[in-house]
Amino acid sequence: MNGITIMFFIMALVIILLAFAIVNSNKEPATSVSFKESMDLVGYPVITFYIGERKLNFLLDTGSNSSFINKSSLKEDMNYITLNKGTVVTGFKSDDEVKPFISLEFYYKTRKFEDEFCVVDLSQSFDTIKRESGVVLHGLLGSKFFQKYKYILDFDELTAYIKK
Repeated sequence: MNGITIMFFIMALVIILLAFAIVNSNKEPATSVSFKESMDLVGYPVITFYIGERKLNFLLDTGSNSSFINKSSLKEDMNYITLNKGTVVTGFKSDDEVKPFISLEFYYKTRKFEDEFCVVDLSQSFDTIKRESGVVLHGLLGSKFFQKYKYILDFDELTAYIKK
């Protein structure tokens, strides 16, 4: 091959690689969420989400309709919105006072989520889990979250994926 043929071959290769990079950069964020590592390490289905640089670990709890966040996990810089509704919570050694709900944006990799969380003091329960397993939990994701985002939990593959 002469020099001009090699130059055209290299230019064509560069153009193909650039086109491939552009096509892949426009794809949607990953639609599956793995909880394999947490199951292997601590035996609980936990997913880590992010709000900015802050990591929040949520236990997957299909036995709960609502999602919950530990009151002590809320920080002012998390930009949550307090909603004009509340509920009485049973099961967390809770008294009969109404617990507020917040709306919160959070991310898994590049995928953005927004959900409502009931704000409850879960410190006692979460401290027990931390002592037993070493995992720090910030909240629970309930079945309404999975319904809203159409996630199916696959305990064979230890992943949550969107039903198509």
